[in-house]
Amino acid sequence: MNKAADPIAAALGQTIAERGADYYRSGKILSVQQQSDGAWRAQVAGSKRQVYRVQLRFGADGAIRQALCDCPYDALCKHIAAVWYAVSSGEPPELPKAPALKKLAKPRAAAAKMGSAQAQALLDEARALFRRYARGCDYRQSGDLGDAVWTLLEDADVLFDEDAFGFHQTVYQRLNKIIQYSDDSDGILGDAVFHCIEMSNTIYRQAEPKLRAKIEKFWQSILADSDEHWIVFDETIALWQAALCESGRADAVLAWLDAQYTRLKRDGYERERLILRKYEVLGFIDAAQAEKWLQDHLSIPKMRRIAVDKLMARQQWAQAERLLVQGLEKALAGHQQGMANEWRALLLEVATQTGQQQAAQEYAVALAFGGYSIDENYYQRWRALISAQDWPGAFAQQEIKLQQNHVRSDALAQLYALENCTQKLGGLLQQTHQAHLLEQYIDCLDEAQQNSAALHWLELMVAEAAMLAERKKYAEWVKKLNRLYDRFAVVREPMAVQMEAARQAYAKRPAMLQEMLRLKAVK
Repeated sequence: MNKAADPIAAALGQTIAERGADYYRSGKILSVQQQSDGAWRAQVAGSKRQVYRVQLRFGADGAIRQALCDCPYDALCKHIAAVWYAVSSGEPPELPKAPALKKLAKPRAAAAKMGSAQAQALLDEARALFRRYARGCDYRQSGDLGDAVWTLLEDADVLFDEDAFGFHQTVYQRLNKIIQYSDDSDGILGDAVFHCIEMSNTIYRQAEPKLRAKIEKFWQSILADSDEHWIVFDETIALWQAALCESGRADAVLAWLDAQYTRLKRDGYERERLILRKYEVLGFIDAAQAEKWLQDHLSIPKMRRIAVDKLMARQQWAQAERLLVQGLEKALAGHQQGMANEWRALLLEVATQTGQQQAAQEYAVALAFGGYSIDENYYQRWRALISAQDWPGAFAQQEIKLQQNHVRSDALAQLYALENCTQKLGGLLQQTHQAHLLEQYIDCLDEAQQNSAALHWLELMVAEAAMLAERKKYAEWVKKLNRLYDRFAVVREPMAVQMEAARQAYAKRPAMLQEMLRLKAVK
């Protein structure tokens, strides 16, 4: 395809244009209709058995003015390109019938055990797929590979025993290598890797001793190399540990844990994790040893939490409170806010159970206002602990604290919304420079306040354009403008005027102008 001679490639980029051309030639366009001069609507079959809606609008000079698609891809996409090719061909394409969807997996209840030849065919298909991506994937390729892998995993749902384990083991081993060199930002490949490990456990639970030994050997190969298998390492330890402890082999797990502990050269997360696992394993061997190990390691928060839970279950409130106060003091000294809140939450329960009203109020308010936003569950608990007579003063005290801290505007807006202080909330939103506050709280206002806030929101969005510097950011900006256009009619006319001015102001940003084709506000 000659990019210089192709206006579609010039506007959308060579790669998207080529993919769109392939979609057009392969009959992916399910319907196309001309709405008015220069306006077209179409439906396109997607790659994930979805149907996407596309809208194009052209100016009197033939230049494209608007290009919209409801697919998840946040940029000008291959579906837009396909429809553009269709309407530029001079006649609508021959429209195929919607393709029948492939049935991905036979119902297990009706499935017979697949023979080795069929299992081998699935393995061959998987290996051929992985060879194509052996050097790793970029973001888009990861999505394509993930879709293909999950289709194979669903097709393999009818495999049993050795065939099932062999397939999932192979998929795991090959995919785990590919993922090390891939952009798996959406986690689709990581989810498939985890699925293979989870399936190995499902198969193990139903397997005969010979196959169980084989699966245990597979798990041990993962435990032998935490760097290579970091994605599933913790999950595999848990499965292997449970399998051996439940079958009377806890001593073997204990020996492995002790060897791992000795190998570590310094304290840290890994040692704490091994200490916790050793406590779990000792529970299968000797309860007294397990309790001593627990008491010797209360400095580790998770071990302290286990001890506290046991005391609270026995309603030994004083002993539980002592451990919790010590934990809270240590967390505050170490600036561990999350850990401090965990101890406060438990202290609130202890105070509630023992009738300590003032202490309960202090813990509840600290939990409610301890973050950038208000924890509404603890806010309601704090509010219920305050008498009606004392409430105005308590509210005003927290309001002043939030007003004096400029970084707490999120919490202040939330406080006004919780208490239906619409006038105060409207004033705050009219002054804010944070668009996310407008998005979150504008619906709490009356219609007149909403219109004023929406116009202020548009001003923020227009100003934001000057700070954008890459296509991904342009695409996100256009998407947010379209949402604002859909929600509030009052912004539509001024937005069209502002966007026409933006096209002139940013004429030297071709990527931005391309993304602006997707705007719904057209003058």
